[in-house]
Amino acid sequence: MIKAVKISIGIIIGLVVLMQMVRPERISTDKVMESDIRRHMTVPEPVEKLLVRSCYDCHSMNTVWPWYSNFTPMSWLIAVDVKRGRQQLNLSIWTDYEDIIKVAKLSLICNTGKGGGKVQRKNGGLKV
Repeated sequence: MIKAVKISIGIIIGLVVLMQMVRPERISTDKVMESDIRRHMTVPEPVEKLLVRSCYDCHSMNTVWPWYSNFTPMSWLIAVDVKRGRQQLNLSIWTDYEDIIKVAKLSLICNTGKGGGKVQRKNGGLKV
């Protein structure tokens, strides 16, 4: 019985070590892209700082990956969150959006900021 437990623990540890070798793709840059919202809109400095601190990790190509994103399974979970965040809103490719989409996204950002909450998906739509 004790031998079976030791073997099971060894297998689990081995699997965890092997999982560390499978890394999700992490695309990020330190440069502000030409199509970034900060290059095309005048934003007051306090608002820009808040936007960068609160939104850019998931909603831009300027993601600062936290230390724990280097370890499985957190690396996978965070990579998926960033990918989804960029799909919903990518502030680094702001000029790629049509004007009507920009207005809708800015409205959603403002409403989220006023409410102090996060945007959440509910029944296929967005809820603030």
